[in-house]
Amino acid sequence: MSDVGMSPATMLATLLLAQQSAAEAEHGVRGDLLEELLTARPEETEHLHIRAKRLGRDLTSPHVLVAVHVVEARAKRTSSWATAYAHRNRGLTTQRHGWLIFMLPGESPQAAADGVVTELSRAIGHPVTAGAAGPVTSLHTVGDTCQEAISCARVLLALGKSGEAAEVEQLGFVGLLVREKPELEPFIEATIGPLLSYDARRGTALRATLQTYLDSGQKLSWTATNLHIHINTAAQRLSRITVVLGPSWQEPQRMLDIHVALRLHQVRQAIA
Repeated sequence: MSDVGMSPATMLATLLLAQQSAAEAEHGVRGDLLEELLTARPEETEHLHIRAKRLGRDLTSPHVLVAVHVVEARAKRTSSWATAYAHRNRGLTTQRHGWLIFMLPGESPQAAADGVVTELSRAIGHPVTAGAAGPVTSLHTVGDTCQEAISCARVLLALGKSGEAAEVEQLGFVGLLVREKPELEPFIEATIGPLLSYDARRGTALRATLQTYLDSGQKLSWTATNLHIHINTAAQRLSRITVVLGPSWQEPQRMLDIHVALRLHQVRQAIA
């Protein structure tokens, strides 16, 4: 059928469909490019620079990586928003393994993550959690930087800080674990090993109880409320913790070590 035979409404619908198809195709190309960047070897980066330039993206300037935890039920809506956001900010985006990844121009990972969390939470009507890392100026480090961003987001989720955004520097001492990966096992085992073993053998929740108790500033009623248990049950668990760890666990220095070990164990589980 020639254009002469089309009504104005049909011509408009055809034009809009063509534009939508072109936008989706362009997004697919950009998504593929970011996927390749995440796994690129050093010798492959030159042609990726060229491909990015053809798409109007200058990857020679500093970029940051932002990783957003994607709730499956909102994945489609999130993806549509991400495409527009990346385009508006002259960046790249893709989804992989339950994470929405952005590569955005800039030198402040925290500012980029804050922007994504604020706008995406507003767009989908639900809080989102994001980690960030960078900036990167060499394309062969994109993959490692992305993993750091994902680890930051996982730490936030593990620490109950959903709906927030952070880079390593904002995570306090646990942020050091994301980059340095020190050997934690000896300290954790020496400090709370008996507690972890007791839970594993008996299916109890002493670790969670003790961590909630210490996080609350040693408030028993707050602990019971947050664990959804009776205050007497919380008290009984603390008595059992004293049997397992010994009465000296409540001495200030040892209690500090225990609290740190509990946090380290929680973070280790999140980024393992």
